[in-house]
Amino acid sequence: MFRKLNDVSIKVKLTGTMLLITLIPLMAAGYLSYTSAYNSVYNMTVQDLKYMTALKARDIETALPNQTSGEVSSDKIKQIVDDVQKNYYEKNGLTGYAYVIDSKGGVLYHPDSAMIGTSIAKESFTQQILAAKTGYITYPWKGEEKVASFVQLSNGWEIVIGSYMKDMMKPLYSIRTEMFVISFGAALLAIIVGYLIVTTLTKPMKDLVAAMRKVEAGDVTVQVKPGSQDEVGQLTHMFNEMVAQFRSMLRQVHEVAEQVAASSQELTASANESTRASEQISEASQEIASGSEGQMDSVERTTKALHEMNANIQDIANKIHTVRNDSSVVTKYAHEGEDSLKKVVWEMNEISHKVNDTEKQIRELGESSEAIMGIISTIHQISEQTNLLALNAAIEAARAGEQGKSFAVVAQEIRKLAEQSGRSAAEIATLISNIHNKIGTAVHSMGESSQVVSEGRGVVEGAGTAFVHIMKAIEDLNKQIKLVTASSETISDHTGRIVKQGDEISRLASIAAADTQEVAAASEEQTATMEEINAASEMLARMAEQLQEHVSRFKIS
Repeated sequence: MFRKLNDVSIKVKLTGTMLLITLIPLMAAGYLSYTSAYNSVYNMTVQDLKYMTALKARDIETALPNQTSGEVSSDKIKQIVDDVQKNYYEKNGLTGYAYVIDSKGGVLYHPDSAMIGTSIAKESFTQQILAAKTGYITYPWKGEEKVASFVQLSNGWEIVIGSYMKDMMKPLYSIRTEMFVISFGAALLAIIVGYLIVTTLTKPMKDLVAAMRKVEAGDVTVQVKPGSQDEVGQLTHMFNEMVAQFRSMLRQVHEVAEQVAASSQELTASANESTRASEQISEASQEIASGSEGQMDSVERTTKALHEMNANIQDIANKIHTVRNDSSVVTKYAHEGEDSLKKVVWEMNEISHKVNDTEKQIRELGESSEAIMGIISTIHQISEQTNLLALNAAIEAARAGEQGKSFAVVAQEIRKLAEQSGRSAAEIATLISNIHNKIGTAVHSMGESSQVVSEGRGVVEGAGTAFVHIMKAIEDLNKQIKLVTASSETISDHTGRIVKQGDEISRLASIAAADTQEVAAASEEQTATMEEINAASEMLARMAEQLQEHVSRFKIS
């Protein structure tokens, strides 16, 4: 099937596609609209039936036996049932009706008198009505589908009002017909519009096909005017570009064919000249062979001298390399010495700072000891005054007699404490005096140490300066050694190349002597080859003529 579709034109394919795109949504929309309308009509009919059934059930209730009247008003019930058929169904051209059954399924009231007194209890819809008591159902009846609403009365009877589905769906039939007409009109319109659109799309493609057939026939001057800027227009533009490039290529091929024809003639003339030149080369090669033997002796002597000179230069380069290695070791040691001196200078500076800090702290300690001596002197004076006051207090206590005994004891204890404080202050003064003397000695020693450290730092800095000069001298020496090494390596390299070139010259001279013997023979072969080239150039000229004939088939201007 799909292979058959490939044989159908694009115009037919596009038209069919647009028709399907139009019909499928229309059919889907029509189906959904019809289904929605069907459900709406059905629901509306059910609501009408339920309302009317409830209304008639209320009317029938008034005709049933009550406290004032114990008889059933059959005429009134029959009138209510008949009223449904006459004033609702027949008046509107419908075929529905109402009927009343008892609690066992017996027909009590029915528009068809033949049905009155019969039982429909075995019918499935009757069983559903009696079971549900109030509601609505849909059921088949005599080959047609009905929908019925029912309400149970107070005495257990059921009033049932039913409508045939065909009466409900009459309005939908006209809607279905209208939808079919609209769908058919839309499909027809889609075909017309699709045909116009497809014609607009396929016309430029037909023009392209016609232009391609002209190109196939050999006319490369054809051009197609783009009718739009869409993909088809772009395709047309690319086709024009392709044809223009093909036309340009054919022009170039034509020009090349002419150039090949002219070149083949020139090649024939050149082959003749080469034949004459080969004969002259053969004669000259004989003369070169006779002079090459003397040249060989001179080349061998020169090569021997170059080999001796290269050996001497290699020896010099090796010795310079040894000196360079030794200087590298010296440089390494000098760097290590310089680093060690820098470390010593740093440590001497640290020691100098520490000594100065220690000297400062010792001086501050001396000053603090002098302040302590002043405090101890004050304590000593206070203890003497306290002792004197305690003595005076003891005298006053003795004068007071018994009443002053306790105070005399306290005064005695205070005097003892004052004497003990005086002795402790004297001992502390002695210790502080000794410490002060030792601090003075330490300050003097730290001053001498600071001087010695300063002198040592000066000596180390002088050594560091000397090492800097030594390092500079060693670095200068290394630079000179590197320059000499590089120069010696360059000389050695150049000498090696010269020796190789001398060997190559010697080898080439030997080869040249042998080649000159072969040149004469080769010149004879070249003469024969030139004759073959002459024949090939004639064949090339004929092929160029054939190429021009093929190119002339195309119309390029």
